Amino acid sequence: MFKRSTIYKAVITAMMISAPSYVMAAEEATDSDDIEVIEIKGMRSSLVKAMDLKREEIQIVDSIVAEDIGKFPDNNVVEALQRVPGIQVTDRASGETNAVSIRGLSDVTTTINGRQIFISTGRGYALADTPAALLAGVDVYKTRSASQVETGIAGQIDVRTQRPFNFDGVKVVAAAKGVYQDQADSTDPHASFLVSNTWESGLGKFGALVNLSYSETNWRDENITSGAAVPFAGANPSSPLLSAYQQINTTYVVDGQEMTAWVPGTLAGLPTAAGSTINVGGVDEEYFLARDAVFASDFTGKRERPAANISLQFAPNDSSEYLFEAFYNGYRSQSFNSLFFTFVNPNGTVNLDDSYTVYEGTNVIKERTVYNAGGFNSGDAGTGKTDSFVYALGGKWDLNEDLKIESEVVYQQSTFESEFLRHVGILVIA
Repeated sequence: MFKRSTIYKAVITAMMISAPSYVMAAEEATDSDDIEVIEIKGMRSSLVKAMDLKREEIQIVDSIVAEDIGKFPDNNVVEALQRVPGIQVTDRASGETNAVSIRGLSDVTTTINGRQIFISTGRGYALADTPAALLAGVDVYKTRSASQVETGIAGQIDVRTQRPFNFDGVKVVAAAKGVYQDQADSTDPHASFLVSNTWESGLGKFGALVNLSYSETNWRDENITSGAAVPFAGANPSSPLLSAYQQINTTYVVDGQEMTAWVPGTLAGLPTAAGSTINVGGVDEEYFLARDAVFASDFTGKRERPAANISLQFAPNDSSEYLFEAFYNGYRSQSFNSLFFTFVNPNGTVNLDDSYTVYEGTNVIKERTVYNAGGFNSGDAGTGKTDSFVYALGGKWDLNEDLKIESEVVYQQSTFESEFLRHVGILVIA
């Protein structure tokens, strides 16, 4: 093992030997007028900025930064947040995820540029409605501060949009991509356009930015679900309250008193071991379990999300800045749900004199004959339309090293329209 003094001497010697070459290279670079500067930005720069934000905050905060405008790999804010530690994305359906929780808690306050906004259907805001193309970054606060808006036991998510002072001079970015939805067999467009400019004048520094985005999603969810498993008596029941193959009710009246046979909805359910019994009127009856229904759904739909952000900034000097911002978020939806529901255990139609099989070692019916099954099919169609606007006018002033003032006036408006239509048809199979 080397001693510390030996390592120290070796490092100093290496630095002294290599120092002249660095000095000569620096002098050659200074003497040359033709110096080509190559600046590389991208994922590495985004990660560095996110770490800087986390390092400078006194709160526990994680951030994602969109360094390459219009090149975010995700379609909306919720999908982008799944990359943040401690964030869980939920409600995976209809072609996307649309809800988030922080450390397993769902009570999350959402703000845009520090402003708590709402939609017409409630005080909350649908993060999934914000396209990723509008993002400058997202900050996830896992601890709260008095400077933030109240509520949000789990924490706060602040979505930051682009502003002209984020760039130097003219910035124009156009991006488009297609996302293939396998189940819907559709390629959906996602497009965005950003133009920004800053310029100096005798009055100070001005900046203007317009950011537009449009995304479309066609989706399809298909599922088949079996109904509840209910108990049936065997071929030769002992209790006078039962007949062969009859469904065992949850309660029975014996000598004027109601007696509970079994309780539906329990966490573990009824025992499935072969030979299990249920007490019916004081008699232990063996039973078998059979499903009572089959439910099928073919749910299709289409979503459109237009969005726009306009930002104007003015800085007359280094100690003051003024901002006007307008944010628009739209949502259009169309959906159709084709449903099929069949009852396979109508009263008096179960007959196990026909052949049937159970799963080995259980009392659960695997195959049997069903008579006179009834059911219905239906079609549910719905449309929805949401338009949300946020306008903000504010400024900030650095009066001295110890005093800074920020003020802002915000106006919000949100409207929601929906239509729903249902058609039901009755079906009986003999």
